[in-house]
Amino acid sequence: MGSKKHRKGTPRPAPIGGQRTEFMRLISIGVSKFEACRRVGVNRQTGTRWRFGRIDGFGAQIAAICGAHHATLATRNVKDFEHTGITLVDPWKPT
Repeated sequence: MGSKKHRKGTPRPAPIGGQRTEFMRLISIGVSKFEACRRVGVNRQTGTRWRFGRIDGFGAQIAAICGAHHATLATRNVKDFEHTGITLVDPWKPT
Protein backbone atom coordinates (compact mmCIF):
# COMPACT_ATOMS: atom_id res chain seq x y z
CA MET A 1 0.00 0.00 0.00
CA GLY A 2 1.33 3.42 -0.94
CA SER A 3 0.82 6.61 0.98
CA LYS A 4 -2.65 8.09 0.79
CA LYS A 5 -3.04 10.79 -1.79
CA HIS A 6 -5.11 13.93 -1.50
CA ARG A 7 -6.02 16.60 -3.98
CA LYS A 8 -3.93 16.73 -7.16
CA GLY A 9 -2.16 13.47 -6.28
CA THR A 10 0.34 14.92 -3.80
CA PRO A 11 1.13 12.94 -0.65
CA ARG A 12 -0.39 14.10 2.60
CA PRO A 13 1.97 15.97 4.91
CA ALA A 14 3.04 14.28 8.11
CA PRO A 15 0.95 15.12 11.18
CA ILE A 16 2.43 18.10 13.04
CA GLY A 17 0.94 17.57 16.49
CA GLY A 18 4.06 15.89 17.86
CA GLN A 19 6.40 18.37 16.21
CA ARG A 20 4.52 21.34 17.62
CA THR A 21 4.45 19.82 21.10
CA GLU A 22 8.20 19.18 20.96
CA PHE A 23 8.83 22.69 19.61
CA MET A 24 6.89 24.28 22.48
CA ARG A 25 8.68 22.05 25.02
CA LEU A 26 12.06 23.17 23.67
CA ILE A 27 11.03 26.85 23.78
CA SER A 28 9.79 26.45 27.36
CA ILE A 29 13.19 25.14 28.51
CA GLY A 30 15.03 28.07 26.92
CA VAL A 31 16.12 26.73 23.54
CA SER A 32 16.19 29.48 20.89
CA LYS A 33 13.45 29.53 18.27
CA PHE A 34 16.03 28.92 15.53
CA GLU A 35 17.46 25.86 17.28
CA ALA A 36 14.00 24.49 18.19
CA CYS A 37 12.93 24.81 14.53
CA ARG A 38 16.07 23.00 13.41
CA ARG A 39 15.56 20.16 15.88
CA VAL A 40 11.92 19.49 14.94
CA GLY A 41 12.46 20.06 11.21
CA VAL A 42 10.30 23.10 10.47
CA ASN A 43 11.15 26.49 8.99
CA ARG A 44 11.43 29.62 11.14
CA GLN A 45 8.17 31.10 9.84
CA THR A 46 6.29 28.02 11.07
CA GLY A 47 8.08 28.27 14.41
CA THR A 48 7.03 31.90 14.76
CA ARG A 49 3.40 31.02 14.02
CA TRP A 50 3.48 28.17 16.53
CA ARG A 51 5.00 30.37 19.21
CA PHE A 52 3.01 33.57 18.71
CA GLY A 53 -0.03 32.47 16.72
CA ARG A 54 -1.35 34.34 13.72
CA ILE A 55 -1.20 37.94 14.84
CA ASP A 56 -0.18 40.92 12.75
CA GLY A 57 3.44 41.99 12.45
CA PHE A 58 3.25 44.77 15.04
CA GLY A 59 1.54 42.49 17.55
CA ALA A 60 4.17 39.83 16.97
CA GLN A 61 6.94 42.38 17.56
CA ILE A 62 5.33 43.51 20.81
CA ALA A 63 4.93 39.89 21.97
CA ALA A 64 8.50 39.06 21.00
CA ILE A 65 9.93 42.03 22.90
CA CYS A 66 7.89 41.22 26.02
CA GLY A 67 8.89 37.56 25.76
CA ALA A 68 12.58 38.33 25.34
CA HIS A 69 12.59 40.64 28.37
CA HIS A 70 10.18 38.55 30.48
CA ALA A 71 8.03 41.68 30.66
CA THR A 72 4.32 42.03 31.37
CA LEU A 73 2.22 43.54 28.59
CA ALA A 74 -0.51 45.99 29.66
CA THR A 75 -3.20 46.08 26.99
CA ARG A 76 -6.96 46.15 26.54
CA ASN A 77 -6.48 43.81 23.59
CA VAL A 78 -5.85 40.74 25.74
CA LYS A 79 -7.60 38.36 23.32
CA ASP A 80 -4.99 38.78 20.57
CA PHE A 81 -2.07 38.08 22.91
CA GLU A 82 -3.46 35.25 25.10
CA HIS A 83 -1.94 32.48 22.98
CA THR A 84 1.57 33.98 22.96
CA GLY A 85 2.51 32.82 26.45
CA ILE A 86 3.55 36.26 27.70
CA THR A 87 2.21 37.72 30.95
CA LEU A 88 -0.75 40.03 30.31
CA VAL A 89 -2.64 42.57 32.35
CA ASP A 90 -5.70 44.60 31.34
CA PRO A 91 -5.30 47.88 33.24
CA TRP A 92 -8.90 48.90 32.44
CA LYS A 93 -10.41 45.74 33.93
CA PRO A 94 -11.39 46.05 37.60
CA THR A 95 -9.50 43.67 39.85
